[in-house]
Amino acid sequence: MQWTHFLWNVSLLVSVGAALTILAHVFPAFQRTRNKAFLFISIACVFGLIDTVCDHLGFSQSLQGDDYIIYRTLRQFGYFADITLTTIGIVMLARPFLADSKTTKPEDDRRA
Repeated sequence: MQWTHFLWNVSLLVSVGAALTILAHVFPAFQRTRNKAFLFISIACVFGLIDTVCDHLGFSQSLQGDDYIIYRTLRQFGYFADITLTTIGIVMLARPFLADSKTTKPEDDRRA
């Protein structure tokens, strides 16, 4: 039981640490470039932080009946928003690179 409790606590630290690190790099990138992909990823990180903290602090333990169902529904929609915004942001960042690769000939990439 101690091992799983330890992993539960490490999970919180790793998840929050990763989200804060991503947020610390992506939001300033949005401010400099105004690229909406960075904004979507930033918002997704905030949703992820809220989801992780709610999970680990056990807000749902004190809820009963309909309140629990509403809480879990809102959390699930938050998770969907997190994944959707992350996906949109990554695709928006990748599209210009994919477009450039179509116009580049394979011979141009070889080194002499």
